Amino acid sequence: MKRFSKLFALILILFLFTFPLYAQENQPIHLAILHINDFHGRLLPYIDKSINEKIPVGGAAYLAKMIQVEKAKNSEGTLLLSAGDMFQGTPVSNIFHGQPVIEAMNYLKFDAMAIGNHEFDWGQDVSKDLFAKAYFPFLSANIVDGQGRYLSGVKPYIMIERKGLKIAIIGITTIETSYTTKPDNVKGLAFLKPEKVLSELIREVRDHGANLVIVLSHSGFDSDKQFTENVQGIDIIVGGHSHTVVINPAVVRKTIVVQAGYNGIYMGVLELTIQPETKHILEFTREREIKTVFAGPDNKFDEKVTQIVNTYNDKLKEAFSKVVGETTVDLVRNHQFISSPSM
Repeated sequence: MKRFSKLFALILILFLFTFPLYAQENQPIHLAILHINDFHGRLLPYIDKSINEKIPVGGAAYLAKMIQVEKAKNSEGTLLLSAGDMFQGTPVSNIFHGQPVIEAMNYLKFDAMAIGNHEFDWGQDVSKDLFAKAYFPFLSANIVDGQGRYLSGVKPYIMIERKGLKIAIIGITTIETSYTTKPDNVKGLAFLKPEKVLSELIREVRDHGANLVIVLSHSGFDSDKQFTENVQGIDIIVGGHSHTVVINPAVVRKTIVVQAGYNGIYMGVLELTIQPETKHILEFTREREIKTVFAGPDNKFDEKVTQIVNTYNDKLKEAFSKVVGETTVDLVRNHQFISSPSM
């Protein structure tokens, strides 16, 4: 009887010590994907009357602070991604060929960036220089040269790990690049349809143990939804190019599709709950996935990014403050706003 009591006590002790570890290992895994796209060198805040007539929006320093706040909520389980077109668009970025944007992105520790069509606007030599200066990988699986090789300094995909999950991130660039930039800027390059490259790469990354497949796509919201219909195995598409403000994520054949507008006015925060045994997505952010970046007096900003921006902006501020013309009406662009795009 005493032996039985001792054995029972030992089993009970082992159970009490191991059960919390087992329970912890089987808790759902929480990830967060922070994403922006089509920043277009908008390092400084500005007034967008379609959002607010008095409070500025955007600005790299304000966006940086939002990124830091969101990262702090889940430091071990957060990815920071850009879906392309980050550099071309404003004097402070154009004159310095995207250097201040690269410095800010390096400081914020982006995990990856898809190549957009505007990354070629200053020619391939400048593009290669940007690739070399980045602390993060540039991705594109559908840009090849005449020999079918990937663009120098660019990867088709990367594999990273968060909270024990292996995550594949595959880059896609719009096929429109071949005719939306000067022909000499993309001489010798071919832009393949996403459907031609994705299926094989998805099989490859799954064979390498990928639990989650993300396509980082600079192809446009409609294009993303279209190739998702024809390609199986994509868990998430983080998109860009069409400047679509996707307030609530779309779902196409179990693939989650998101995009965060344009000009750094918005940041996407896609929160995921993953089942630990199957590695399947149990839940995700379904409403108001993007957050507006306000730059008013009550909004916080990052001082280091402010310093980076001011270093470059001070060099040209005087020259670009001269008035060269006036307009009596607002000159605006019609962007796409989609509040409930689920299919």
